[in-house]
Amino acid sequence: MADVGSLDQLPELPIPCRIEGGSAARPELVVPLDPSFVLGGDLEITMVGHVPGVGSTASCLERLLERPEAFADECLYLTQRLPVGPDALLLQLALDLGLATPEQLGPIPDTIPEPDANPRIIRFSVAVVDASGRVLETHEVARGEVLELPAGAKLEIETEAPESDLQTFLVPRDGESFGERQETYSGQWFRNWGDLLSASSNDPVSRNTWTLEPGPQDEDAGPPSGRATLYYVLRDSRQGVDWWWFHVDVTRD
Repeated sequence: MADVGSLDQLPELPIPCRIEGGSAARPELVVPLDPSFVLGGDLEITMVGHVPGVGSTASCLERLLERPEAFADECLYLTQRLPVGPDALLLQLALDLGLATPEQLGPIPDTIPEPDANPRIIRFSVAVVDASGRVLETHEVARGEVLELPAGAKLEIETEAPESDLQTFLVPRDGESFGERQETYSGQWFRNWGDLLSASSNDPVSRNTWTLEPGPQDEDAGPPSGRATLYYVLRDSRQGVDWWWFHVDVTRD
């Protein structure tokens, strides 16, 4: 491939830029060719939102761009570093474009690893059981689904992420070779009301029990506005993330 010159000759990109591809729930961005990525830089992604019923996303974005130090109570901001890679592929690209020499970049593995991918939750099941453990009803719960159950109901929850999705990746060792590491899962459970058996899990198939009665942290006899909400957030050891949630409208006799 022809020599394109140097890193300084690559076009400059606007910073910050707005991600407009895809949808609001699943935004998409084609990563441009930029010197900082070739040299190991990352993207910093900021999500902008607002408290339901107060303010707007547009006003919170405007406030962030004009006065980033002035946070408003109605605005929600979440920032995460997003690695661009695999690193070995970027290094090879820099060599192919004539942007650097092997001496400048160091060793490159013979086999380029797969790009880092987010974990996937592929199943989320809920079984409603009685005091003896007998299953009364089962649900394959979709994201954001609403169930209606009586106060005191016990929910046995099971969620699955494929163990085959855990990737093997390379870590530089001694500046001359690479060592292999395997990703692991880490899950966290959150609810706005109710008694939860566990707050965390680390298995591909994770289980928990949620009882629709006040938990140690609850001051009220029922959930806010009668609706209890549970979130399960799954991460891998390289900051990949996926999540699931559902609601329960709690009824009383």
